Amino acid sequence: MTKKIMTKKKKQLRLSPSSLSNWYYGKCPQAWKFDRSYQVVDGGVNEAMERGSLVHSMLEGKTDPAAVTDNKAITLYQKLNDIRTRLGITITDVEKWQTFPVMEKVIWARKIDAMATFPTGEKILIDYKTSGGKWKV
Repeated sequence: MTKKIMTKKKKQLRLSPSSLSNWYYGKCPQAWKFDRSYQVVDGGVNEAMERGSLVHSMLEGKTDPAAVTDNKAITLYQKLNDIRTRLGITITDVEKWQTFPVMEKVIWARKIDAMATFPTGEKILIDYKTSGGKWKV
């Protein structure tokens, strides 16, 4: 009779710029662990997150700004759109996920908000910060 040995399969660690920022600048390794291990029961969405998602949607062209009633979201959208216009940025693609292995069981993951070019032809990646949680609007 052979004895089957059960091994616990380790979950892959998924890193992102935001998760590393929380680790290094949050000054609380346990908070980082809780963030990675637990989810908020109520869905975890708050006003700043909802507003940020709305601004992203407008910047992607999925939501018509004329239909939006949130004045703070409109203000953030206008500021970011004005910067893009002033710099002559041409958006070539939006909301792209990029993942690649860093080492065994560790994956780097990030969402690129926009890929674009400057008038010179230089290619750039854009990471919008739209939650407004710590910004004065």
